Amino acid sequence: MQKADINITFSINSHEKAILEKISLALKDGDSVLTALETACGQFDIAIEKRGVGSFAYIVGIDNLREKDVEATAGWIYEVNGEMVNSGVGSKKLADGDNVEFIFSLKPDIG
Repeated sequence: MQKADINITFSINSHEKAILEKISLALKDGDSVLTALETACGQFDIAIEKRGVGSFAYIVGIDNLREKDVEATAGWIYEVNGEMVNSGVGSKKLADGDNVEFIFSLKPDIG
């Protein structure tokens, strides 16, 4: 049985500017935040650096902005529907209508 399509919105923001303004993405039901990130960055030729695979993937850098580049506590976090998610990008599954935002936070433990 083929998975149903879902539509989400997606954006990437550094501590200084928008790297990718909010766009719409069509994905498959059950796709992860990692799939959304890879799809969006692939469409717009934005570099991603990650460690690990699947549910263990960790985002080290996006658009050549890496964790700890600005401050020792800086890093990439993500929110789904305005709420910070504390699970790996490969394990968080998306649903139709979700809004995903990657944020380069100077203090990722507090957003």
